[in-house]
Amino acid sequence: MDEVEILPARASDRDGLTELVRELKNYERYLHQARQPGDRVADDHVDYLIHSAEEGGGAIFIAWVGDDIAGFVAGWMAVDQDPLNFPELASHGYISDIYVLSRWRGKDIAQQLLGAIENHLRAQGARRLRIHSLARNAAALAACRGCGFDPLEIVLEKPL
Repeated sequence: MDEVEILPARASDRDGLTELVRELKNYERYLHQARQPGDRVADDHVDYLIHSAEEGGGAIFIAWVGDDIAGFVAGWMAVDQDPLNFPELASHGYISDIYVLSRWRGKDIAQQLLGAIENHLRAQGARRLRIHSLARNAAALAACRGCGFDPLEIVLEKPL
């Protein structure tokens, strides 16, 4: 396997990023019936990621293996609105999305992406990071736990 490079997303990467988001959203739909198909939401979600990263001191990183896009991560600074937490700890780094194409999984690419966004958000002043995952996404949960994330809260749902 070629060396993995983690680089900030450029405007010219938009088509590749949109395809990654489409794949991610289709995978999430497989895991949870309420998720819309990737074709329906990918373009708007990429706009959301770009806007949020720009406004929140964040970044989008893309993993490259040679000329192939293997995955991405997006994150930015956010403020926790929970009045039960200490106000001085309300600001935190929020990792919105991470995805690695199935053919590149198991090669520590997710950990490299998480490391890149962690370093970026730490430089923006983050003293803690948050990431959300669908409960059935075992691969994402394992990657996050492997990078030192522990469960904070869990949302339980019962379809009716």
